[in-house]
Amino acid sequence: MSKAFLKLLVSFLHPSQWQVFHFLALLGFVLFVIGLFWPQLQRWYRLRLLERDLPPEMFAKARFQDWLRDYTRAPIPAGTDYSVVPPGDLFEWLEERLARGAATNPILLLGEAGSGKSAFAVHYYLYLRRRKRLPYHPKLLFLNSPEVEERLANIPNPSETVLILDGLNEDWQAFQSVQNRLAYLMARCARFRQVIFTCRPAFMPEKLLNAPGEDSFIITAPASDGSRVFRFDVLRLPAPDPEQTRRIIARRAGVGRPANRRKIREWRKRNPEWFKYPFLLSRSVAFLEHPPEKHSMFQCYQILEHHWLGKCSWWVDEAALSAFLEELAATIYRGVANRESFFLPEEEVEQLIARQPRLFTPLNKWKLGPEAFLYCDKAGNYSFAHFTFFEYYLMKRFRADKTLPPGSMPWTEVMKRFALEILSDIFAEQGKVDQQIIRGDLSRLESFRFEPVLKLRSRATVVKREEIGSILERYHFFESKWHSSGTGLPACYRPLPPEAPEVVYDNITGLYWQKGGSNSPMHFSRVENYLMDLNESGFGGVSSWRLPTLEEALSLLRPNAGNSNGFIHPLFDQHINAIWTADCDEENLVWMVGFDLGDCSSGDPAGNELYVRAVSDQAPAQPSRQAQEADVDASWSE
Repeated sequence: MSKAFLKLLVSFLHPSQWQVFHFLALLGFVLFVIGLFWPQLQRWYRLRLLERDLPPEMFAKARFQDWLRDYTRAPIPAGTDYSVVPPGDLFEWLEERLARGAATNPILLLGEAGSGKSAFAVHYYLYLRRRKRLPYHPKLLFLNSPEVEERLANIPNPSETVLILDGLNEDWQAFQSVQNRLAYLMARCARFRQVIFTCRPAFMPEKLLNAPGEDSFIITAPASDGSRVFRFDVLRLPAPDPEQTRRIIARRAGVGRPANRRKIREWRKRNPEWFKYPFLLSRSVAFLEHPPEKHSMFQCYQILEHHWLGKCSWWVDEAALSAFLEELAATIYRGVANRESFFLPEEEVEQLIARQPRLFTPLNKWKLGPEAFLYCDKAGNYSFAHFTFFEYYLMKRFRADKTLPPGSMPWTEVMKRFALEILSDIFAEQGKVDQQIIRGDLSRLESFRFEPVLKLRSRATVVKREEIGSILERYHFFESKWHSSGTGLPACYRPLPPEAPEVVYDNITGLYWQKGGSNSPMHFSRVENYLMDLNESGFGGVSSWRLPTLEEALSLLRPNAGNSNGFIHPLFDQHINAIWTADCDEENLVWMVGFDLGDCSSGDPAGNELYVRAVSDQAPAQPSRQAQEADVDASWSE
């Protein structure tokens, strides 16, 4: 036995050529297998870490699987519109900020809907969690949880804790007043080493974020000795760069499927704006079979719904599941003020299922994977996988019923965008503006960008007097004499950059208007020369100025009870009380629109003198770089 052992030991100490080859081959195979499954092992370990660290009501396994799979760290590009962060890696900059040793200003990280704010919060938490030698430790909480304040009060050693509070725009208390909610939270978070909030930019009040270049704002919070002032540093989450986009596509399209990746890249070339949002990018496989026909966020979510329901068709009826999700969104919307969260406990969800006779599958056997629209946390609470899914099903119900269930939640910027796209779809199908959608909460549309909703007639024609009523009804225009019940089109005007300060863009109709107009009233015979002078001089960078049609001019009227601004948006110059249009009536009298009385009438072109407010369908010829970026930057609720 001892001789055999010594012989074996000698063979290991002096291996032959074949033994070395076999050993290296085995080692290479083991390393290959480890490398092949290393990303999955990393995700599994991080998932276990999050499950151990987070409270049950904040941990939904499928949701975190989604975040851990698709996240890529986007670098801060040079030339950003804020000065707090230099170009480079955001994680490293935050770590350098913490290394200064003293407590720093709280951070508000802004990102549009689907830009990866929650994924950033989770991965930054894991980034700090893995760095054991740091003199501080991280804590992650989600503000949409009803127990967040209790969890916040029980965090030990706040002076050594980096607190990450995700989802300010999903915090019900913040819906009542963002400023008061921030003050309340900061009064309880003042002792933490660093506090980071994530939020949508359109959710923040205009008085806090006045301009794209703002990099800070001040909140005053109550304290035991009076009050304390907190200065928030504002950061904006950068969009993924081309390399990160390629990685996400490779992960989602699958290994060994170049045809899928090629199709996604082609779709990306046609719709480059969608690929600024990692949420849609991570689900781009759904668009392979049904690519969007137009630039519509609502249509994209319809495709995502169709894709997921198709995967669920083997265990549930698709139409019944879709109807259930609509009812779930409506139930959450009705009770959010009492529940103070966007979750539903399992008992209430089962009651909703019982009302759907075609949903035979018990709730505990539902297949809710990483790409599902619905998630369940460890505490048994159900919620939509992404807040935009909740907003989508609310507006889907609104499209069907033309109303929402009673609720105190204001419309978000994503709901408003969905409503405008629904308005555009209905107008394309029926040829008229839907009155119920127009009467919805469509305020503050200037804060985000979208495709024009309506296409108004641009060619001059004869408009008979008896046709005025049908025009006003079709577009639901306001007119003080014939249609005072009209609400007018939603106000979404924005001035162009400093290179064209005289031009105002209407995002609803896609028209470019003179902010002012002619310096003095004129006879109709002089209008053509005035327009010719505008085009020859390239007024506002535009060389295609013309008179508006009656429909286009009526789109400017707004019902405002005749206040000092007249019946027009205050962004326009108020000294112009009435303008000429390009249309005439059956008696060859020219139609006029008055902003002082909010009416329209026809008059003698030779006997009247009115102002001219020109309009154009074309954008300024050479807009600035900032203007180009603003036109492309769609807000998803920002």
